[in-house]
Amino acid sequence: MKNSHNTLKSLAGVACLALLTGTAGAITASLGDLVLGFRASSPIGNDRNLEVNLGPVANYRGLAPNTTFIVSGLNVLDLVATYGGSWDTRNDLTFGIVGATGNATLVTPGGNLPARSLWASRNEVAPGTTSTPWTRGSASNQQNSASAIETMYGVSVGALPQGSATANSGTATIIDSSLAGSWSVQEDAPNGTQSFRRWDSTFRGTAGSIPSVGTFYDPLEGFAVLDVWELLAGSPQQPGTLLGAFGLNDNGQLVFSNSPGVFAPIPEPTTTLALAASGAALLLRRRRRA
Repeated sequence: MKNSHNTLKSLAGVACLALLTGTAGAITASLGDLVLGFRASSPIGNDRNLEVNLGPVANYRGLAPNTTFIVSGLNVLDLVATYGGSWDTRNDLTFGIVGATGNATLVTPGGNLPARSLWASRNEVAPGTTSTPWTRGSASNQQNSASAIETMYGVSVGALPQGSATANSGTATIIDSSLAGSWSVQEDAPNGTQSFRRWDSTFRGTAGSIPSVGTFYDPLEGFAVLDVWELLAGSPQQPGTLLGAFGLNDNGQLVFSNSPGVFAPIPEPTTTLALAASGAALLLRRRRRA
């Protein structure tokens, strides 16, 4: 439900003040971390990226089936302070998720990951319905994208470790979108026609597309959903593997699930009644035939 505006607008000034007066320590970022990035194409906030380190990809791999949990790090006060109290109605406010390994095999608790492997989001047009997989490539084929993402982990001005944590989250930072290491610059490199030199516009979700219909996960809240596809570098080219889905609601809550169907909308009562009546009629016909 789009029920956040009154509360969030009243908090916007407080959040902005907190961000200006109470910065925490520096953000940490390592190869293989997933990064959530927001960008706007018009004021308010078109000069800034809100970026959140969602932690190592190993935290999301190899989980038991039907695992769902709230992801810490994203705080709605940061969204309000950066993009305004009506951030969740903005069709020009987009978000995506990426991750990459470096130029060598990445050792993780769940197993070694090939050099220049990628993780990339793709928007679910119908929440709860998995998107079409991105295609994986060889290490050389994925090198340009891996380099663009790796820049955000590094020492370039505007990279995650060069930013200060917000007062609301120890893993979120606000970056000048014109800086070399920022989400906007690296997503647009080299010419803005593809996200991170590889993916089309379906890479991104839109804050304004958050539905108002409740879901199986939360009957009161709708979620705009991004699938994240794992593209372990290798040959031949083939569809990626679904890591899981990240849902964002209008309260700024980010939820991960390796069962994307939890984000499907709950049918309206009239639809539910119609389905029940149809099922009852079918059962009655079967009994009469018997």
